[in-house]
Amino acid sequence: MFHFKNESCDKMLFYGLPSKDYDIIWNIVDGVMFLPTVFGNTLILISIVRFRRLRTKIHILIGHLAANDLLVGATLLPLESIGDSSHYNYEKYFCLTKLSAFSLTLGGSCMGLFLISVERFSAVAFPLRHAHFTKRKLAVAISIGWLYVMFWTLSPMFGCNNLNADSNNVQCNASIVWGGWCKFGMNLNFILGLCLNAIFYVCVVVIAIKKVKEHGRQTGTSTNLFRSREMSKTVTMAAVLGLFALFWSPYAAITIIITAESYCDAKLYYIRRWFLLLGLFNCSINWMIYGLKNKDFKEAFKTIICISMCVQRRRRRRIACNVIQMERREIQC
Repeated sequence: MFHFKNESCDKMLFYGLPSKDYDIIWNIVDGVMFLPTVFGNTLILISIVRFRRLRTKIHILIGHLAANDLLVGATLLPLESIGDSSHYNYEKYFCLTKLSAFSLTLGGSCMGLFLISVERFSAVAFPLRHAHFTKRKLAVAISIGWLYVMFWTLSPMFGCNNLNADSNNVQCNASIVWGGWCKFGMNLNFILGLCLNAIFYVCVVVIAIKKVKEHGRQTGTSTNLFRSREMSKTVTMAAVLGLFALFWSPYAAITIIITAESYCDAKLYYIRRWFLLLGLFNCSINWMIYGLKNKDFKEAFKTIICISMCVQRRRRRRIACNVIQMERREIQC
């Protein structure tokens, strides 16, 4: 059975740094990641809503992943900054909200990537049967996935925690706050999600390479197949899955070690916080990978940005014209 750490573990997070300096560093880091995360993923969602050609199954899954990454930037990063720079981090319900937001967004990312890997595996391995994987079935799968994720990640808000009703001065650390079966279940689901995504990732890459080679033997060239829309989507999403595993695996590995150990190790807690930064950075660059490498998204980005720039120019011209008219009226008077 896993052992809980005592509250002195949480104080080891600073690892030689004064707590104020430590908080300032992380507030700067959160602020730097906030802008690209919110801007890029909002642009992805606007593109999908605005342009009909971006409402295919894979684009819907990309939008689902972008919405989850947007939640990271819009909720988790501000909560981190507020908690580190104020006394709210030591209050029970703020702490539970922050930890639940973290586990919810992380679980949502794992679930979204798992659905993408299943969809790409179906498209590459069984292209004829892939047509039966309808948008309605996709919506049902997303709904079931979110219900499952919410059950585990929101359980600490409703009693599955180690805090008393009158708890004050809370040490806001998941290793301390989360209850036994919740902590075990969330860590287990995260590890299983990474493993399943890695398995599907390998399968998709292997099948794609085989198809390219077979096509090359038949036609003498593999360029056309490699550049086809379906294969291009597969390559792009394989890159997204690979980067997610690369960025989050170190955090998952060290979390398992910290959870299983019965003693406190300052180095492990310090390293885990930096590995968390690596994982959050993944949320701020995902939109660049599947957005800028996709021709449809590129065109949508240009259209949206050009329209917004034109609107701003018109507003400035109207304001300038109104000012000139007011000045003329004043002179006439």
